[in-house]
Amino acid sequence: MNRLAKVVMGMVAMLGMVNMMMLTSVSAANGDCEPTFLGMRPWYYNLTEGSGDDCQIKQPEDGDAIPGFIFTIVMNVLYDLEMIAGLLATGFVIFGGYQIMMSSGDAGAMARGKKTVTRAVIGLAIAVMAQAITAFIADSFTF
Repeated sequence: MNRLAKVVMGMVAMLGMVNMMMLTSVSAANGDCEPTFLGMRPWYYNLTEGSGDDCQIKQPEDGDAIPGFIFTIVMNVLYDLEMIAGLLATGFVIFGGYQIMMSSGDAGAMARGKKTVTRAVIGLAIAVMAQAITAFIADSFTF
C-alpha cells in the first residue's frame, strides 16, 4: 500500500474516532437510558424505564409478555446487524471509488474498482431491503 493510501486511511480512522467520541458524549450528556452508537441501538432499546442514573430494564410482567420481550431484543439485534451491513457497503462504495480514481489509466485497476462499486451498491440495496422487510415484520406483529 502506498504512502498516500496510508495517510488517507489514517485520516478516515481519526475522523471516525472523533465522531464516535462526540456521539458518545452527547448521549451521556442527555442522561439517556438508551444511548446509540453510530446509529446502532443497544439490545435493550425500548425496554427501559427511568432516566439518568436510575435506568432499569423493565421485566416482563407475566408469562404472556415474554415473547414480546424476546421479539424486541431480536429486532434490536437485527437492526444493528443491518446497520453494520449498510455502513460496510457504503465503505466499500467509497473504497471502490478510490480504486477508480487511483487507477491512473490502468484498465485492470479500473475494472476492479468498478466491480467493487457495483457489488457494494448491490449489497447496499440488499441491506436497505432487509431493513424495510424487518420494519414491516416488526410493525405487523404485536405482542
